[in-house]
Amino acid sequence: MRMNSLIDLPLKNGGLMSRMVEQHREPEFELMICCSRRVISAATARRIVTLLHSELDWGRLVAIAESHGVMPLVHRGLMQIDSELVNSCSMLHMAAKCREIAAGNLFLAGELLRLIKLFQDNDLAIIPFKGPMLAASAYQSVALRQFGDLDILVAEERYRNAKELLSDHGFKLLFDLGWECHFAKHEVGVGIDLHRRLLPAMFPFPFDFATSLRRLEPIQLFGSETLGLSAPDNLLVVCGQLVKDATENKVRLEQVCDIAELVSSTDDLDWTGLMDRAKKMGCMRMLSLGVLLAYELLDAPVPDSVILTMSSDRSAGILVKEIEKQLSDRGGRPSYSRNSFLQRARFHCRTRERLQDKAFTYCYRGIVWVFGPSENEQRILPLPEKLRFLHSVLRPFRLLVKYFLGKYGLNPFRRPL
Repeated sequence: MRMNSLIDLPLKNGGLMSRMVEQHREPEFELMICCSRRVISAATARRIVTLLHSELDWGRLVAIAESHGVMPLVHRGLMQIDSELVNSCSMLHMAAKCREIAAGNLFLAGELLRLIKLFQDNDLAIIPFKGPMLAASAYQSVALRQFGDLDILVAEERYRNAKELLSDHGFKLLFDLGWECHFAKHEVGVGIDLHRRLLPAMFPFPFDFATSLRRLEPIQLFGSETLGLSAPDNLLVVCGQLVKDATENKVRLEQVCDIAELVSSTDDLDWTGLMDRAKKMGCMRMLSLGVLLAYELLDAPVPDSVILTMSSDRSAGILVKEIEKQLSDRGGRPSYSRNSFLQRARFHCRTRERLQDKAFTYCYRGIVWVFGPSENEQRILPLPEKLRFLHSVLRPFRLLVKYFLGKYGLNPFRRPL
């Protein structure tokens, strides 16, 4: 589908702005975007009906909706459209998948409540985020957001205590990336991402745990009042993680939906205060990328003045187009980054507005590339905590074999033809 890439839209204050609309989008991708929202406007509903009249590959629609983590939203959106053009077999498949997702989400939400009590009983302050907490606060329903594990943030000085507590209660440590570690209890099907930082060290993100703890807001989860991140904190966190995943070419529409639904569900959001805080953190461009994507793709109700401010950053506008291309290029299965170190570093650098953060990005990424084991390497060769330093010792030799000896056909680990 080929359409104009830009359109001028009137602002409430009488001005004009250029807004990105459908750019060479395939109808299945555009239909997924139109349905991926809790509230579908009359204009969006008409657009959905128009798309239903086109030649749709329903198998592809189901595949990309699952890949982007928006199956419940797409199914719900199509259910709101009274049209005989909706493929009944695909709807039955999506309905079954959504029931499976809802059952898993409800189970994990119950497990989260038990974990919160466990940490409270052991006098360990935590901040649960994403997963059931984000679903309840932004979507008003645990069933509308896909998630497969639980995310918990603890203060850095209590990280070891939290790990020991989970280990003592039957959770097995699968891997530790330094900034987060993953625990699982396979017999009950629960996975936990325990964080001491919200993002890896190569992504400067000065998010203060103690301050955020004081700003927690009550969230209703199964009739219980649970404390979770405030809307501004949630927005900063989700935007930061979207940029991280975009750097690794793993961004999903689900993350844009999180931002759009957070904005839609928060009536009194202090945009001025939020942007001032993002500027002090050096994360204004990160925030702009997430909010502009939510506005462009999902019609998030962002004030015109905020859009004008964020759109004035030319680099942000260019990056929004690149991330949208990432989203549209994502097929029916998860996409993993094959970009080179320099490509990822350059993209990451462009998401930062401060010179010191740009310099830090290149320096840190260079050191990490040489000595820092990748997530896959740590999963393939798990080591006990006391021997984990061996990953950093072995990695330079692996790189030497891969990029130098391998270039001349001297890779000793390569299988003979």
